[in-house]
Amino acid sequence: MARTKALLGAGARLSDYLSASLLARVYSADQIHQILDEHGCNSQRVRSFPAVAGVYYCMALSLYPEAAYEEVFAVISQGLAWAR
Repeated sequence: MARTKALLGAGARLSDYLSASLLARVYSADQIHQILDEHGCNSQRVRSFPAVAGVYYCMALSLYPEAAYEEVFAVISQGLAWAR
């Protein structure tokens, strides 16, 4: 059964509520690397979507379950590209 794409309220943009830089300020990339290393889940080589970005993406998805995956991904990828 197909479902319709979830949207935020009229006139609202996900980027108004979320930024990857905010997540990175609360949970630094170093902290996330350490946790991923402890669990053996860190990236082994350089990728276009590293494990740290995946963690930020999962955090954002859990914070905004009503938003579309593509919208959350766009906000996270733009924010991480800016933070670089």
